[in-house]
Amino acid sequence: SKDNVIVVRVDASQYEGWFYEGAGIYRNVSLETLNPVHIPEYGVYVSANLEQSKALVNAQTSVKNQEGKTVECAVVSYVIDSKGTKMTKSFTEKLTVKNNEIGKVSQNLSLKNPELWGLDSPNLYRLVSIVKKNGITTDSTQTEFGVRTFNYDSEKGFSLNGKSMKVKGMCVHQDHAGVGSAVPDDLVFYRIKLLKEMGVNAYRCSHNPPSKSVLEACDKLGMMVLDEIRVIGTGAEYLGQFEKLILRDRNHASIMLWSLGNEETGVQNTDLGRRMAHTLVQRQRELDPSRLSTY
Repeated sequence: SKDNVIVVRVDASQYEGWFYEGAGIYRNVSLETLNPVHIPEYGVYVSANLEQSKALVNAQTSVKNQEGKTVECAVVSYVIDSKGTKMTKSFTEKLTVKNNEIGKVSQNLSLKNPELWGLDSPNLYRLVSIVKKNGITTDSTQTEFGVRTFNYDSEKGFSLNGKSMKVKGMCVHQDHAGVGSAVPDDLVFYRIKLLKEMGVNAYRCSHNPPSKSVLEACDKLGMMVLDEIRVIGTGAEYLGQFEKLILRDRNHASIMLWSLGNEETGVQNTDLGRRMAHTLVQRQRELDPSRLSTY
C-alpha cells in the first residue's frame, strides 16, 4: 500500500486589505477522519444561564448520517470540570436520522453551585458529547464553556457576573513582530498575558476572525473578546463567513460581543449599510441569542 498525499495550493496573488493580512497557510491545520454517523463541524452549541445557585446548561447537538440508509442512534451528554470530574448526570436522547441528513437534539443539564468564569478566575467546564449506534460509540467530542453573565445597562454600564467594571480594551492585529501572521500558540499566550499585566481586560480581534489559539488563550487566561468579521456584507460569501464565525466561536466563554464591521467607509452611513447590518444582527440572534452585536 502507498501513502495518500494531500496537496493544498494557496493563491495569494490578489490584493486584499489596506493593512498587512498575511497570505498562505499561517494557522494550524488539522485533518479529521469521521465515521459515517458523526457530529459535523460546529455541531455542538452549549450555553449556560445562571439561576441562583445553579447553572442551567443547554446542549444542542447535531448528528450527520452518511451511511447510505436511515439510522437509529443516540446522543449522550454530561458535564465535567477541568480535572475531569463528572459534574452532572448523563442525559441520553434517541433520534432517527435519514441518509445524508442532519438530526438535532436539545438537552438541558443542571450544574449545581458552578464556579464562574471571570477575569481573575477563568473557570471552565467541558460538555462531553457522545454519539452511539447499537450501543457502540461512533463519535465523541468535548466542548469547553464557561458559566458567566455579561450585562449592558444604559445607566450602570457594563457588568460581568453582576460586578460593574470598565471595559479596557485593545485593538490587536493578528500579526506579530518577527513572525508576520504565522503566530505560534506560545506567542499568542505570551501576548495576552502581557496585555493582562498592562491592565487590559478586553481583546478586539482587529480586523479578522481570530485564530483558535487566540480564543483558547482568552478563555484560559481571563480576557474578554470582541469577535470581528473581516468585511461586512450579505452576499453568499460574506454572510457565510459571518455565520461560520458565530458557529465556530459561540461556545467560547471569553466572547462578550460580536463585531459586525469596522471602518466600512463605503456603506456605514448609507441606507444600504443599515439594511446589511440589520440582516447580520437578525442572523446573529438566530445562531447565538446569548450575546449582542456592535459595529
